Amino acid sequence: MGDFLLEDWSIVQARSDTSRINTKLLSSELEPMTDLVKDMSDGVKLIQLLEIMSGTPLGRYNPKPKMRVQKAENAKKALDFIRSKDVRMTNIGAEDIVDGNAKLVLGLIWTLILRFTMSSINEEGLQAREGLLLWCQRKTAGDPYEPYVLIRDFKRSWSDGLALCALIHRHRPDLLDWTSLDKNDAVGNTQIAFDVALNHLGIPQLLEVSDLCGDKVPDERSVITYVAEFFHAFSSLDKAEVTTRRVEKFATMLSGIQKQQQDYVAQTEHLKSQIESCIQAWSAKDMSDTLQRVERDMLALSAWKTDFKRPAARDRAKTIALFGNIQTRLSENRLKAWNPPQALAPQNLEDDWRKLLKAETTYMRKLDEHYRQLKQAMKEEYAAVATALNQRIQDLNSQIAHMSGSLEEQKVIAQRISGQVSEIKQDVAAASGLSNRCSEAKIDWGDLEPIEDLEYEAQLLEDNIAAKSRFIDNAALASLGHVYSTEEFLQIYDDLVRKHGAVTYKAFVEFLVTITEDSSSPEQLIEAFRSLANGDDVVTQQDLRKARLSPTATSFLSAAMPSLEREGADQASTGDIAYDYHAFLASTFARS
Repeated sequence: MGDFLLEDWSIVQARSDTSRINTKLLSSELEPMTDLVKDMSDGVKLIQLLEIMSGTPLGRYNPKPKMRVQKAENAKKALDFIRSKDVRMTNIGAEDIVDGNAKLVLGLIWTLILRFTMSSINEEGLQAREGLLLWCQRKTAGDPYEPYVLIRDFKRSWSDGLALCALIHRHRPDLLDWTSLDKNDAVGNTQIAFDVALNHLGIPQLLEVSDLCGDKVPDERSVITYVAEFFHAFSSLDKAEVTTRRVEKFATMLSGIQKQQQDYVAQTEHLKSQIESCIQAWSAKDMSDTLQRVERDMLALSAWKTDFKRPAARDRAKTIALFGNIQTRLSENRLKAWNPPQALAPQNLEDDWRKLLKAETTYMRKLDEHYRQLKQAMKEEYAAVATALNQRIQDLNSQIAHMSGSLEEQKVIAQRISGQVSEIKQDVAAASGLSNRCSEAKIDWGDLEPIEDLEYEAQLLEDNIAAKSRFIDNAALASLGHVYSTEEFLQIYDDLVRKHGAVTYKAFVEFLVTITEDSSSPEQLIEAFRSLANGDDVVTQQDLRKARLSPTATSFLSAAMPSLEREGADQASTGDIAYDYHAFLASTFARS
């Protein structure tokens, strides 16, 4: 660079800065530089660069200075402007620029780049170098760039060209095929990045391939300057991306809130409809007329609590919470609060829920009271039936105990009572069904007479009238001289039942006829005894033996009939005692 000697790092930086500055000069149709330090020495290019970078005119200056003092004035004007922008500069004066102090001039150019180019770089609060580094790291993170790209600094991290290719592919995948890159060709990858950046992105090639891929460590300032061009080239894309993302995020957020509002309205309307249906159903429902139906209604209410009330209570809590979440999201995003229709407001839903609980309690109490009344009515019905049956049983027992009159009259009364006993037995059986229903309803029996007692009393009554009937029948037979034991009489009774189907009075008469065919009137018996006595008025033991009576009958008659003494006869020696059968029969038969 002419008469100015530069170190190796300065050469790279000077070339990079020259290219960058020339790009800006050419964009303003100004003559480019060929030697950065030398062309800056008259202050003209420095002033032009400041006006382009700051967008602010510096005022009058000498565009074609000849003398040193004119050059110094231009340089001083530029430095004063830089200081007015609160840019800190150290140990540089107008003379350093005029004299071509390469180190100080390059330092000044770098300071200007930081102030007017790098200051606009901001990434998550980090600015300039740190912000640019973070931006590069974020843009090249993840697939498909890892593990090929790992940016740690602005030196060796860029020596294989892949970091530059990744930045291009991340923003403009249409310009570069990442998969086709040879990841081991550092020179080729770097040249591809330079060419695409220059030809398609308008980024001047501020560096040479060797500046990045050579044996020496790349110059950090030069790399930062070049990479910053990518940041600015893609900033519009990033801004558009940020803008799109911001609008999309807002739309998504707002759409989500509206969806929540729609869900709240739908859920609230559904809950209110269900609540209203329940209240109306309970209000219009008539009480059932049987315990079984009331019990079914109670079971239905219990099932309602499980199947509807609990899920509805959960849905109600979720709906109220949803409304709160909606309001919170609106508040956090500084959006207007949402007011649903008054009928769907949370407070209105809470009021409806309280009405439902009140209606449930009212209906439940109504069911309980009606159930209690039905049980009481059933209890009273059974009590009336049991009392009436018990009284009828007692009345019939009393009639049996006080039965009087002739056997025939008592027989008629007994048959009438037997018919009534059959009716009582049927009524007790019917009362048993009522008793079972009372037991199923778990009615408190209290002082009620159990059905078992009534059944027992009815059976005793039946046994009582049966015994009385047998007694009457046996007494009738005894009057005819036929006495039977209980076992014999029961056998006769069973025979009559098999023959006639029931022991009616007619059957009993027929039975008497059969057993009285061998019986005789008192007159017939006197005639029979006279025949045994061969016409005599007395009958002897010899006469009885000749008649071939049974020993039992002979013994009975000998003891029962009064004996007589006969004249001229020794009864003791002959053993032939005479008996007065006339007196015996007269004392035995009732007088007619």
